Amino acid sequence: MSELRLAALLTAVGCARRFARHALWSWRLDGLGELGDSVDLVTSELVTNAVRATGIAEEHPRYVDLYDQPPSLVIVRLRLLAASLFVEVWDADPTPPVLREPTLHEEGGRGLFLVAAVSKSWNFYPSRAGGKVVWAELAIPALETTQELPPPVLPRRSPASRQVRPVEVTDDLSTLQRVLHGLRRLDDGRARSR
Repeated sequence: MSELRLAALLTAVGCARRFARHALWSWRLDGLGELGDSVDLVTSELVTNAVRATGIAEEHPRYVDLYDQPPSLVIVRLRLLAASLFVEVWDADPTPPVLREPTLHEEGGRGLFLVAAVSKSWNFYPSRAGGKVVWAELAIPALETTQELPPPVLPRRSPASRQVRPVEVTDDLSTLQRVLHGLRRLDDGRARSR
């Protein structure tokens, strides 16, 4: 399972897509092109709907808007179960999502229609923490026959490319006294402001 918490802003959509792609990579499922495209689409649509339901849906919100009213959260979770990948998105709005067929002249409203088209199934459930979780199940083509999950890829440290020199220690008494004096002034200023 992989989970990411994001502020409910339109910029969360791109971050959620990158998070989903990284999860596929870490589970060694990134080579399945169609699955990656479907995960991108489902993640984008579900997070966009969550942001529009509970967040700030302006493309470029002003800082004042964010300061006066901090955005709520959107939580994106990906789970691998058997031969399926579940994309789950939580938001604070308890209103159930509505699937409708858009007309040709509508600019929006196709999100859940597209999710239903590319996923095995989708639905929602109310969350115990409040709000709702909208989920979609995607088939993993390579795992449908083998039923084996790949082991997760763990991060590895790489050695430093250059040699690090030790830090020089100064024993210049006048420099050390100036630093000490400056630190005391900082402490005095903090004590007065409390």
